[in-house]
Amino acid sequence: MSKNSNANELVSKKYRKRSRFGEIFHSIKKNKGAMLGLIILCIIILTFFASFFVSYSSITKMSAANITKPPSWEFPFGTDEMGRNLFLRVVYGTRYSIVIGFGCTIISLLFGVSIGAIAGFYGGKFESFVMRACDVISSVPGMLSAMVIMTALGQSLPNLILAMGITSIPLYVRITRASVLSVRNNEFVEAARAIGVSNTRIIFREVLPNGMSPIIITITTGVGMTIMAAAGLSFIGFGVPPPHPEWGGLISSGRGLIRTSPWVTAFPGLAIMLVVLAFNMLGDGLRDALDPKLKQATSIKKIKVKKVRDTVANAVATAAPKLSEDTLLDVNNLAVNYVLEDETVEAVNGISLSLNKGQTLGLVGETGAGKTSTALSILNLVQTPPGDIKSGVITVCGHEVLKMTKKQLEKVRGKDVSMIFQDPMTALNPVMTVGEQIAESIKYHEIA
Repeated sequence: MSKNSNANELVSKKYRKRSRFGEIFHSIKKNKGAMLGLIILCIIILTFFASFFVSYSSITKMSAANITKPPSWEFPFGTDEMGRNLFLRVVYGTRYSIVIGFGCTIISLLFGVSIGAIAGFYGGKFESFVMRACDVISSVPGMLSAMVIMTALGQSLPNLILAMGITSIPLYVRITRASVLSVRNNEFVEAARAIGVSNTRIIFREVLPNGMSPIIITITTGVGMTIMAAAGLSFIGFGVPPPHPEWGGLISSGRGLIRTSPWVTAFPGLAIMLVVLAFNMLGDGLRDALDPKLKQATSIKKIKVKKVRDTVANAVATAAPKLSEDTLLDVNNLAVNYVLEDETVEAVNGISLSLNKGQTLGLVGETGAGKTSTALSILNLVQTPPGDIKSGVITVCGHEVLKMTKKQLEKVRGKDVSMIFQDPMTALNPVMTVGEQIAESIKYHEIA
């Protein structure tokens, strides 16, 4: 009894469903780029907290004896044109860049998501007004708009955050509206209406949580881009005023020393590069984790293509059976697997069939039985990876399909054998007429 309970416990532990956060983190762990970005971001966050232990007097202390000293044990990043410790100034400047990045993102997120969600859910004149307003704001370059706002309000950290936040609102409005439009007509929204839930609750409890994936991805990449844009404003004199050591301001103050003392601009520039790189790499990992269409693509990257190709080579090495002249199609012991991230799915297992001239053959089975995988294998269209033709021999009009080159297959597909896909909404090209697509194969092969 105890052995059975232990076995059940082990099985339940192995196949226990992860939480949403657990799934995201599991996907990020398998993405080397995203993990690298996360590690860099953690170091930057630690530096941000360490900056609060650096006194303001230590970063403004000038020394005529230490002007433009190169990096050393005493000054790891060297000194600037006034003899100030550049390492402490770069560390201290982390607080400005991080506060600007997250502060601007929070402002644009609060206003942009709220307005975009309401516009996308209700539509009508309000939606048209909001989108036209976004068009007007977006028609002016963001840097120019921020410069105008900074000129009107004055140079300060809060005004810079406000200026950058306002210019980013249209981006979040558009993304949120698109997400809400893709979700608002789903059946669970109708079910919420049927039980008398208010529209406000439907928007923020039913619709918005199901459309948060692209918004979260935009947040991660937006923080890095905002930090870089703010550094650009500081570089041209519209950002955080000196002597505050914002990274863009540090580059601006040292641009006259690029030839003689390149470290004065190199280390602040490297800090900006690492922050933007970390957020972008993490954003790519979140995109793969949150977008269902890309989850399979993420799994594909983990599969060793050489291993799959070797398996296919072993499969086609199987000796082909002797066939009669009347045999148009012969499939012998076909097995197709799909190698996913955590498991291998057997789509087809040892199927054999034969079709002679004048015959009609039908494959009948429930969804997932392997009908489409068999048809794709006959045309050698199984995507590899994740598809893996484990074994089998396929002969079409005397040609062994799995041994044919790409050029040879192009001559057979559409002429000797073809496939009609079941979903016209995705199989047909919307920019071509149906007649043009039907005639395309005939024209391509010049069939009389």
